[in-house]
Amino acid sequence: MISIDIIANTVTGRVSTTSPVVVGIASDGTFGPAYFAEFPLARIQITNTVFLNTAGAGISQAGVGQQVSIASTFTNQQQVSQKYAFIVMLIVDQNGYAIDVSW
Repeated sequence: MISIDIIANTVTGRVSTTSPVVVGIASDGTFGPAYFAEFPLARIQITNTVFLNTAGAGISQAGVGQQVSIASTFTNQQQVSQKYAFIVMLIVDQNGYAIDVSW
Protein backbone atom coordinates (compact mmCIF):
# COMPACT_ATOMS: atom_id res chain seq x y z
CA MET A 1 0.00 0.00 0.00
CA ILE A 2 1.26 3.46 -0.86
CA SER A 3 -1.34 5.72 0.85
CA ILE A 4 -4.84 6.01 2.31
CA ASP A 5 -6.81 9.24 1.93
CA ILE A 6 -9.78 9.07 4.30
CA ILE A 7 -11.06 12.48 3.17
CA ALA A 8 -11.22 11.49 -0.51
CA ASN A 9 -12.13 7.91 0.48
CA THR A 10 -9.35 6.43 -1.70
CA VAL A 11 -6.56 3.90 -1.36
CA THR A 12 -3.55 4.25 -3.66
CA GLY A 13 -1.24 1.32 -4.29
CA ARG A 14 1.33 -0.09 -6.69
CA VAL A 15 1.51 -3.62 -8.08
CA SER A 16 4.44 -5.29 -9.82
CA THR A 17 2.40 -7.70 -11.96
CA THR A 18 -0.84 -7.70 -13.91
CA SER A 19 -2.38 -10.27 -11.59
CA PRO A 20 -5.90 -9.58 -10.26
CA VAL A 21 -5.99 -7.30 -7.23
CA VAL A 22 -8.62 -7.31 -4.49
CA VAL A 23 -9.16 -4.52 -1.97
CA GLY A 24 -10.96 -5.38 1.25
CA ILE A 25 -11.91 -3.81 4.52
CA ALA A 26 -11.93 -5.70 7.82
CA SER A 27 -15.37 -5.11 9.31
CA ASP A 28 -14.85 -7.03 12.55
CA GLY A 29 -14.98 -3.90 14.73
CA THR A 30 -11.18 -3.76 15.17
CA PHE A 31 -8.55 -1.46 13.72
CA GLY A 32 -5.27 -2.14 11.92
CA PRO A 33 -1.69 -1.24 12.94
CA ALA A 34 -1.66 2.14 11.14
CA TYR A 35 -4.49 3.39 13.37
CA PHE A 36 -2.65 2.45 16.58
CA ALA A 37 0.58 4.07 15.42
CA GLU A 38 -1.36 7.35 15.60
CA PHE A 39 -3.60 6.47 18.59
CA PRO A 40 -1.61 4.03 20.81
CA LEU A 41 -3.89 4.44 23.85
CA ALA A 42 -6.87 3.14 21.84
CA ARG A 43 -5.49 -0.42 21.67
CA ILE A 44 -7.78 -1.62 24.41
CA GLN A 45 -11.07 -0.14 25.53
CA ILE A 46 -12.27 -0.34 29.13
CA THR A 47 -16.00 0.18 29.71
CA ASN A 48 -18.72 -0.66 32.18
CA THR A 49 -16.51 -0.20 35.24
CA VAL A 50 -18.45 -0.71 38.44
CA PHE A 51 -17.81 -1.29 42.13
CA LEU A 52 -19.36 -4.48 43.50
CA ASN A 53 -20.17 -5.45 47.08
CA THR A 54 -19.43 -8.95 48.38
CA ALA A 55 -22.81 -10.16 47.06
CA GLY A 56 -21.86 -9.03 43.54
CA ALA A 57 -24.30 -6.10 43.38
CA GLY A 58 -23.19 -2.78 41.90
CA ILE A 59 -22.73 0.01 44.44
CA SER A 60 -21.99 3.73 44.17
CA GLN A 61 -20.63 4.15 47.70
CA ALA A 62 -18.79 1.92 50.17
CA GLY A 63 -18.94 2.06 53.93
CA VAL A 64 -15.96 2.12 56.30
CA GLY A 65 -14.21 -1.26 56.23
CA GLN A 66 -16.47 -2.61 53.48
CA GLN A 67 -14.80 -4.92 50.99
CA VAL A 68 -15.48 -4.06 47.33
CA SER A 69 -14.41 -5.42 43.95
CA ILE A 70 -13.89 -3.53 40.69
CA ALA A 71 -15.36 -5.08 37.55
CA SER A 72 -14.79 -3.81 33.99
CA THR A 73 -15.31 -4.91 30.41
CA PHE A 74 -12.13 -5.00 28.33
CA THR A 75 -12.36 -4.91 24.51
CA ASN A 76 -9.33 -5.65 22.35
CA GLN A 77 -9.51 -3.14 19.47
CA GLN A 78 -6.58 -4.73 17.60
CA GLN A 79 -6.54 -7.56 15.10
CA VAL A 80 -3.89 -9.37 17.18
CA SER A 81 -3.65 -10.68 20.74
CA GLN A 82 -2.16 -8.30 23.26
CA LYS A 83 -1.10 -8.23 26.89
CA TYR A 84 -2.38 -5.57 29.26
CA ALA A 85 -2.18 -4.44 32.86
CA PHE A 86 -5.08 -3.02 34.89
CA ILE A 87 -3.57 -0.64 37.43
CA VAL A 88 -5.69 0.70 40.28
CA MET A 89 -4.59 3.70 42.35
CA LEU A 90 -6.20 4.31 45.73
CA ILE A 91 -5.66 7.72 47.32
CA VAL A 92 -6.09 7.93 51.10
CA ASP A 93 -6.26 10.92 53.39
CA GLN A 94 -4.18 11.53 56.54
CA ASN A 95 -6.61 9.34 58.53
CA GLY A 96 -6.23 6.38 56.19
CA TYR A 97 -9.64 6.78 54.53
CA ALA A 98 -9.95 6.29 50.78
CA ILE A 99 -10.83 9.56 49.09
CA ASP A 100 -10.34 8.64 45.43
CA VAL A 101 -9.89 5.58 43.24
CA SER A 102 -8.67 5.70 39.65
CA TRP A 103 -7.47 3.25 37.03
